[in-house]
Amino acid sequence: MKNALWSIGGAAASVTYVLLVGYLTIQVSGLAGGAVFGLDNRLSGVTAPGPGLLQLALIAGVSGGALLILTRAVRSLDPAARFALRLGFAAATAVLVGAAFVMLSQRFEVLDLNTGPAPWVEGWLTRGGTASVVHLMLIVVVALLVAGRGRAAVRLPRTAPQASRGPAPGPHP
Repeated sequence: MKNALWSIGGAAASVTYVLLVGYLTIQVSGLAGGAVFGLDNRLSGVTAPGPGLLQLALIAGVSGGALLILTRAVRSLDPAARFALRLGFAAATAVLVGAAFVMLSQRFEVLDLNTGPAPWVEGWLTRGGTASVVHLMLIVVVALLVAGRGRAAVRLPRTAPQASRGPAPGPHP
């Protein structure tokens, strides 16, 4: 039961991560064209075009924070809980990426600058699920899962040293 909660926590972290990256990616693309998008992904203002450095830094910070949580912050957990958290994150991220691909392929249109991104969560999901940083995070978490399971399988059980039946080593009279 406890590991199921860790898995659910990993999935919730993934949903938060993917949607936040999607939202910030929409902001970056809007700022590149001089558009300011609101929380609903609708045009809320016009500004001088720019690179969106703050949003790019936030994407890097959120990704680094997620990676830190999935690696260093959970090293004190028992291996099963750590595996459950990473598995929940990886599974949810894979599902979200797949859903973004399906949604994007179902409503793909030639770029129309008048329409902008899809509204609300749909836009955040399609942009976050197709962001390369999210794909990289998924690859890293899957590698952590595989590496963690490989190390766990190689561990030898701790046993007391076997007593030898022959004479003790060293000089004999």
